[in-house]
Amino acid sequence: MNFDFIVGIDISKRTVDICTLDHQANISYESIDNTEKSIIEYLTKSAYGSLNKSVLFVMEFTGMYNQNLVSCFEKKNLEFWQVNPIDIIRSGGIQRGKTDKIDSLRIVQYAKRNIDKYKPHIPMREELSQVKRLFAVRRNLVKSRKQIKALRHDYDFLNPSLIDSEKGPINKAIDSLTAQIDAIEEEIKMRVLNDQKLSRLYLIITSIKGLSFVTAVKILITTNEFKKITSPKSLSCHAGIAPFQHSSGTSIKGLTRVSNMADKELKKLLHLAAVCAVSHPGELREYYLRKVEQGKHKMKVINNVRNKLVHRVYACVKHDRIYQKNRNMHL
Repeated sequence: MNFDFIVGIDISKRTVDICTLDHQANISYESIDNTEKSIIEYLTKSAYGSLNKSVLFVMEFTGMYNQNLVSCFEKKNLEFWQVNPIDIIRSGGIQRGKTDKIDSLRIVQYAKRNIDKYKPHIPMREELSQVKRLFAVRRNLVKSRKQIKALRHDYDFLNPSLIDSEKGPINKAIDSLTAQIDAIEEEIKMRVLNDQKLSRLYLIITSIKGLSFVTAVKILITTNEFKKITSPKSLSCHAGIAPFQHSSGTSIKGLTRVSNMADKELKKLLHLAAVCAVSHPGELREYYLRKVEQGKHKMKVINNVRNKLVHRVYACVKHDRIYQKNRNMHL
């Protein structure tokens, strides 16, 4: 795939540094504010803004700091590529020096070398985008509650004689956060169930034993309604539950292992789903007990169950069917 311009973008909270490479290998730099207004102005006045030229914008995926750029690119139907920062760092070899300007150039160089890896961006529907934003708020609230619970545990351990008036503010904070989490979960569920497509996918996913409301929503967001991650193996790899061989020559003969590079939140949710699945009567529990009796490591069996759950999700979605035990869908 050939582009007339490749534009590397280094993103920070307040600014966006831009490096442009044209088809004649000319390089130019510019820095603008990370606001939709500044980005729109830049796109309007840029050399390729008024020309019938193909342009690829490339940037690291930095979470919320990308949102202004993504919003503008989607509105103008421009081609852009969000790359894992680790891919860019590891592909550049030994690097000395670091500035935003240099980083934008390195992004361009990465894109030029790896243009064959580019896949067109698939926009997220507004209904799912709203759910994604609410889910991010829920994530932060849960994290805050966990930190405060840890603080309460420390106080109880160090000074168990603390009276209620001293522990009261901590307990009130936990209760308040719990109420907010419950409210936002209800809001998420309402939005999911009120959308025909999301509702159908949600019902399919949660029909599989062990997969909860939170896990189903996380899968929908991560896969962009199964349009971004289209195969169970790809999702397992993304979640860090796909086993990889670990061997080299004759000296290293390790067991297969999962990678530490993963979506840790999804990995944790799938772990909880697997534990739930093997805790209830059914074929997955029978599988778990059988493998443990054969001497398999419990965590390895749990990981196998996680992969089975992912494959069941994709099989059911592919056939647009609620999960049914023993149905012939290659589960």
